[in-house]
Amino acid sequence: IRDLFARLQKGMGLNQAELRRALSTNIGIYVESIVNNHSFFKTCGIPNIRNKHQDYIDHVIAYTINGFRKDFKGQILKDVYMTISPETAENIVKTTTNVLEQMEKINNHSPGIFKNKWGFVDTFILLYQKKEDDYNLPYKLFSMEFNKFELSRKKFNRIPNELIEKENSTDDDKRLYSYITSFQKDGAIKHNMEIRNKVFNDQFNHLFK
Repeated sequence: IRDLFARLQKGMGLNQAELRRALSTNIGIYVESIVNNHSFFKTCGIPNIRNKHQDYIDHVIAYTINGFRKDFKGQILKDVYMTISPETAENIVKTTTNVLEQMEKINNHSPGIFKNKWGFVDTFILLYQKKEDDYNLPYKLFSMEFNKFELSRKKFNRIPNELIEKENSTDDDKRLYSYITSFQKDGAIKHNMEIRNKVFNDQFNHLFK
């Protein structure tokens, strides 16, 4: 909070995550505890500049509340903060902590693998959706396949059409095309979030055995 007041005193505007942190809410204290104390954030390699860790968590908490029924944008994220009851907040913290433990095991095999916000959010949602399933996830293999996907994404990020215009276009190419183009208008709207979730389920589902 002192950092927030210091920015205001210097005439600096607050970003959306900082504004949410300044709210007095049932979930806020839990989010702060997660980003300050969970071991994932000690080793994730995500720079915590201007509440970036909180911003990542805010997005996945929005999914646990709204699913894909609403966009993942400023006012909607704020509304999530304002409407969560104490009981719901406690349940969200438990499931969020459990998913972060899995992500930490993946990150241990490739430190910094989730630096990209949407890579973090999309992976979290995938793991959250499977929280009731009985599986033994090979964390090292997941990290390898995720990194392979990310390398291809970066390679074709500005030329996605090449993925589907070639004669021997594969299912992997088509999925990657859908993933990349979901960001062209706005990666935070619910429709594009749902597209990426389908891509991740199709791409990584075989690892959940």
